[in-house]
Amino acid sequence: MAIDVLFHDTRLGGQTPRPHGWSVYDVNRETPLEYFIGKCLSESQWHNGIDTLSILAHGNEEGGQLGFGIMFCHEQLLLGTLPYLIPLQDKIQKVIFPVTCGTARSSLPNMSIEGIWPGDGHTFCSRMASTLHAEVTASTERQVYHGVHSGVIDAGEWEGLVVTYGRDGLLIPDRTERHRSAWRDRRGRWRGNN
Repeated sequence: MAIDVLFHDTRLGGQTPRPHGWSVYDVNRETPLEYFIGKCLSESQWHNGIDTLSILAHGNEEGGQLGFGIMFCHEQLLLGTLPYLIPLQDKIQKVIFPVTCGTARSSLPNMSIEGIWPGDGHTFCSRMASTLHAEVTASTERQVYHGVHSGVIDAGEWEGLVVTYGRDGLLIPDRTERHRSAWRDRRGRWRGNN
């Protein structure tokens, strides 16, 4: 049976949640992306896949603009590092970013005239989904969560527009909504620290 896995980059303040039945890992700015990939491959092999991969990390921003990837591990998750994830293709069903600011944010100031879009969260999420062959769910806005200075991180409700990209990288229109609970699945089951 597939397992749920949570990774917390500890540059994001607060204690790592430890949901019952989930495998949980902490990473930081020194942790190579290879460690993350290796742990995901091991979990997938031992549990016949990963159902939900939850990543708790800061969203990168430049000049106050969101959508520049994820501050996760040493190399970070950026448009340019997504090809590193190819070994995880077809190993994960869905990826969520419940507290990451502006993962799916796209705006014209972020896009260059040459067609290179380093600050295009839409393209980032779409390419991550198509690279992994997994659904990717993220928000376009800054996220507020509890447990920043002390206590366990509690994502609560997502702020802003929450979008889901299908395994083919295309936006799933009927899965786009506002203020969806980050810690509940589609059947309403609690996915928090219990």
